Amino acid sequence: MSVNILNISNSEEVKPFLLGISSNLLQEASKRVEFNSFIVARSTVLTALVHNLSQAFPERKSATAVSAFYAFLVAKNLDWVNTQTIDQIILAALLQDIGLPKAREKLPPASFEQFVLQHPEAFRSHPKEGLLLLQNIEHIPERVRQIIYQHHEYCNGLGFPNGISAMRIYPPAKILSLVSGFVDDVLQNPNERPANTLKKFVSDREKVSRYDADCVRALIKLFIPEKSR
Repeated sequence: MSVNILNISNSEEVKPFLLGISSNLLQEASKRVEFNSFIVARSTVLTALVHNLSQAFPERKSATAVSAFYAFLVAKNLDWVNTQTIDQIILAALLQDIGLPKAREKLPPASFEQFVLQHPEAFRSHPKEGLLLLQNIEHIPERVRQIIYQHHEYCNGLGFPNGISAMRIYPPAKILSLVSGFVDDVLQNPNERPANTLKKFVSDREKVSRYDADCVRALIKLFIPEKSR
């Protein structure tokens, strides 16, 4: 893997969080993440937004990179997702947290974990802040904006910013919602193999009820050897 655009992702940082996934799939993922990273790198506005995020919350750099890979991998396992949609989900994954600095703008500096715990309402505003930051950037498709806006909405209606349920969530956003939740668990357990983290993830009924069942199956499939399917 050779992804290292604007420090959006670094192959050595990403690899431990992708253990257990076939090398062929990872090579495919790397190419698509790199392609979409170049889209970010070519825009001075997007570059600045990503830089602001890495300055405000350095720990989110890894989350962004790992999410972009899993976005490709999960989407690839869903029959209804075409190549264009896969790229849109990857681009949304790379930009999903750009609203965080704006959401914390009037608050004292804090780590990401502290921000989430101490200022939950401000944290819950970051998808909308991200949408607003991208509103006038013409080369960002509306579909990408909607994925970012809805990437914390849950199928059980308990997500944010609008608390909408499964039928109203834009389908590609359901993929990033799952990926974002799973990657947070993976990063919080760096010494655990992703497959083991996934077992705990899917055994948590409350947590897994947030996500689309087909997307969850697509995630599980990543860790099942092809000969066993």
